[in-house]
Amino acid sequence: MDNAQQAMLHSYQAAVAQQNIEFLLFGVLMLAALVILAKYRPSRHGKPRRKARTGRIPVDNNYGDAGEHMVQHQLHFLGRDYVVFNDIVLEGGGQRQQIDHLVVGPAGVYHIETKHWSEQVAFDRNGMQHRKNGVLTEDSDPTVQMDRHDYVVRSVLTEHGIHADVIGIICFSHPRCELHGSSPRYATIKLDRLLATIKAHRPRRLLNPHEVQRIATILERRSQPTPVGYGQW
Repeated sequence: MDNAQQAMLHSYQAAVAQQNIEFLLFGVLMLAALVILAKYRPSRHGKPRRKARTGRIPVDNNYGDAGEHMVQHQLHFLGRDYVVFNDIVLEGGGQRQQIDHLVVGPAGVYHIETKHWSEQVAFDRNGMQHRKNGVLTEDSDPTVQMDRHDYVVRSVLTEHGIHADVIGIICFSHPRCELHGSSPRYATIKLDRLLATIKAHRPRRLLNPHEVQRIATILERRSQPTPVGYGQW
């Protein structure tokens, strides 16, 4: 084979290799296009397909952390007459309960449950319902949860012969929460009403600073910070 024939052969092989590469690239591009079309294929109504909503939306237990931080920030502005505990486990009456916030002040002891729920929250004679995007969630009525907290707080005070008002507050911290109605036993408010609700309570009798400090010391001794991974209550 002379030089001219070898040159022609090399040229032919290069052309074939180039054609194979182009064919391979074309195939990869077509496959990618088919995958994209299959993923975003319009429905019969001309809108992108979405995963169907079925059943109830599950509870997101980590979602409340943001709300608790928002409430904690607000409680900083109560002033020196109040003592605040955040995210503790309190023991009393043979029970242990995780409580988001405890506040001791001249008007008594407040236990506050924070719910960082968006959209529609409605209380009525049948309980509470929380809906997101029109779908009923699995979130339960916090009133029963508050009953447990109330029992533990009152038990601690009773064990030490302390007579003070105990006030429960359910605080909805999410700015897009649409709150309707209230719990039958506890103040039910949005975050912007928290400080006003605490200071508006009129107790049977006011506690003096010494009593406030004594109650705070007892609660501190009977509680501990919530351990990481502690169960939801």
